[in-house]
Amino acid sequence: MFEINGYNNELLNYIENSIAGNYVKKATYKDSSSSKVFLYQNKSNGNYIIKRFTKNLNDDVFRALKKQRHKNVVQIYEVCADEQGAIIVLEEYVEGKTLSKILSNEKLDRKTACKIAIQLCDALIFLHSMGIVHRDIKPENIIIKEDGTAVLIDFSIARLLNNHDKDTQALGTPGYAAPEQFGISQSGSTTDIYSLGILLNIMLTGVHPSVDLPKGLLKQVVKKCTNVQISKRYSNAKKLKRTIKTASKF
Repeated sequence: MFEINGYNNELLNYIENSIAGNYVKKATYKDSSSSKVFLYQNKSNGNYIIKRFTKNLNDDVFRALKKQRHKNVVQIYEVCADEQGAIIVLEEYVEGKTLSKILSNEKLDRKTACKIAIQLCDALIFLHSMGIVHRDIKPENIIIKEDGTAVLIDFSIARLLNNHDKDTQALGTPGYAAPEQFGISQSGSTTDIYSLGILLNIMLTGVHPSVDLPKGLLKQVVKKCTNVQISKRYSNAKKLKRTIKTASKF
């Protein structure tokens, strides 16, 4: 495995100068003024994602995740930065299909939807224990591997919890983002629970909960997750996981 020590520029040179070396660029997933995402193949041990963020972005979440490992969270291998403040991230390439692609082609059965939601609860338990809030849980940011494992990706707008009273700017995906992500109050662990509730509803019904809700106990699960009042949501992902297991009866 190719390693980077501290803030050296070896990875930066690979990405900026397209030096083949140990890595060969296989695909460009995104190339904008604020961020670039590339698929690189290491000649000896497989594929990796390399991201370059040129916008004003704090690297504290990536550094907190560096070398940590959880089967439901994309692995961050290394982080470095240049003198201009661009952040370069080397991360795991997750082989599979995005949940958005799966949902565009087929409707999930109740058991499959709940299994995915439970795995995402496990991801949130892991992240929240480190004080990390993802803030952008949506089908495009979830990859389902061939064995059914759900992996949460894309920490570009994630944050570490702090003492600020509210978020300083609106971040998140409309339809999935909690009300507090639009500057009403500080985002926290229940912000991710809100988004997961929206996602669960879409997996179960194909639509936003404002349009329709699932039947039975899962209806109450979704309603509690997506309550506009933070204090009335599930207080943590462990409680949500237990409730989904009970409601889904498996």
